[in-house]
Amino acid sequence: MARIYFDIETYRKDEPFDEKVVAIGVIEDFVSHNTKPLKEEARFRIFSEWSLGTEKAVIEEFYGYLRQLIKNSRFLEVVGFGILRLDIPLLIQKGVEYGVGTISELNRLWFKAYTIDLFQCSLIANNMKFAGNSLENLAERIRKLGLQISHPYGKGREVREWYENREYAKIEEHLKSDLKIIREIYLTQSIAKVVKSSS
Repeated sequence: MARIYFDIETYRKDEPFDEKVVAIGVIEDFVSHNTKPLKEEARFRIFSEWSLGTEKAVIEEFYGYLRQLIKNSRFLEVVGFGILRLDIPLLIQKGVEYGVGTISELNRLWFKAYTIDLFQCSLIANNMKFAGNSLENLAERIRKLGLQISHPYGKGREVREWYENREYAKIEEHLKSDLKIIREIYLTQSIAKVVKSSS
């Protein structure tokens, strides 16, 4: 079994899906649930426009990586926050746009992975409301229960300014901090603890 924690950063001028994927971050993880403490250091992998040159190269490199990972794994878990609503649909769109695969091929590729979206999982702890159901808010609620969850680096809305100012290290730091938080929440099964404390 293989598991990756996955997040993307985008640059958007106007509407969602009219945006550029500027970085895709991944943590490869083979640690089982409830490992205390989280002993193994996270292994980050970042596919970025500033290291690969173009958005097309980011999409192609990431899909090459994902295909190889699926091929070499008995099964693959993909864990993220909001990935069913934005990240995966956008990557399918971009994959078709850049000729990485047909929509049918890319849908089948993602279907081979077991996708866990912590946004969807945490809705019950947020009274089934989308508003306020952010990774930062979820992490804060978990910390209030006394569990060790990292603090984020910056906010997602700052990525646009960082990108325009070529502050790529800040985007990578933000991406890494979000991935680390997603990993900690998932491995400690802390959403269940938040739900239990809410009832």
